[in-house]
Amino acid sequence: MEAAQPQPLEPPALQDRQQRLRLMRHLMAVATSIVIVGFVYLYVGFGFLPLEAAHRFAAMVLALAAGFGGCFLSGINRRFPDPSLTAPQMLGAGAALAVLAHGGPEVRALLLPIYMIVLLFGAFRLSTGGLLAVGGFFLATYALAVSLAWPGGAARRDTAREWLQMLQLAALIGWFAWIGGYINRMRRQLRHVNTDLKQALQRIEKVASFDELTGLYNRRMIRELLEREKKRCDRNGRSMCIALVDIDHFKTINDRFGHALGDQALKSVASMLQRGLRETDVIGRYGGEEFLIVIADCEHARAGMPLERTRQAVASAGLPGLPQDHRITVSIGACTYRCGEEADSAIGRADAALYEAKRSGRNRVIWKA
Repeated sequence: MEAAQPQPLEPPALQDRQQRLRLMRHLMAVATSIVIVGFVYLYVGFGFLPLEAAHRFAAMVLALAAGFGGCFLSGINRRFPDPSLTAPQMLGAGAALAVLAHGGPEVRALLLPIYMIVLLFGAFRLSTGGLLAVGGFFLATYALAVSLAWPGGAARRDTAREWLQMLQLAALIGWFAWIGGYINRMRRQLRHVNTDLKQALQRIEKVASFDELTGLYNRRMIRELLEREKKRCDRNGRSMCIALVDIDHFKTINDRFGHALGDQALKSVASMLQRGLRETDVIGRYGGEEFLIVIADCEHARAGMPLERTRQAVASAGLPGLPQDHRITVSIGACTYRCGEEADSAIGRADAALYEAKRSGRNRVIWKA
């Protein structure tokens, strides 16, 4: 019986890299919240805040951390337009801070930098408008908490202080929304630049590895794949066959019917060669009208059949633009790789077999020992 594969220990939702990144960010926010809760209880210790207010704030922080953590672990967050749940997390933090602001005037001075920390959390995800909307919620809930806690007949100096702190909060929200929006725009631009760069690198890699006309591997890449397969054969003692395919009288096609038809002939032969091979075999354009085929894990007896079938398919297929009596044919020279020999030596034997196929009348497959 086949041994059972070990199952991953992490929840299915976290097997996605992006989801793990979202959870990591949430845990960073939770760690920051724990530090803030610690400072809140320090305020309690110095008599600046009632213990009940600190308990309410800590309970809200715990509930938010557990709720959003559960969303990320279960994958529910993926159902929302922003799977990071940036704005909802910020709004929850703002509501908790409003509860804290209700606790007393002494603790409100602590809140201004905390509001900035929460806004920093959204700077990389929200636009200026989004940050302003979240900041407006902060300001509204802060003002509501202060008004509900405002004692009757408060001293004028206390009133001025509360208005000044509220004005500071509004100014900081506006400033941070502008800076955060700028950061977000720069981040998006950088992401677009990275995407364009990735696509450019993919195009460069394609140009460096593939023949533009036929779509096959180019000479450099097919040689690299041959060397790779040679090392595998030398290491494991497996067999490999190498074949060189040449289009017969290709120069005549170009001279009589034009280079456009010659290009079409190359593409047609390349397509038929690909169809005649297995997925594990590789083929590349080795020269002008010459192709190199690497047939992995295969000996002469098994590799000969697909090569012969391909030769027959090319010979029986017509090419639009050519006269009915002018058929495209190919000559194929092949050999079995000998473990330990140089790749050039094996290619040389395949080339000698190809030369013999040409000399023997073309449109045939010749093997060399």
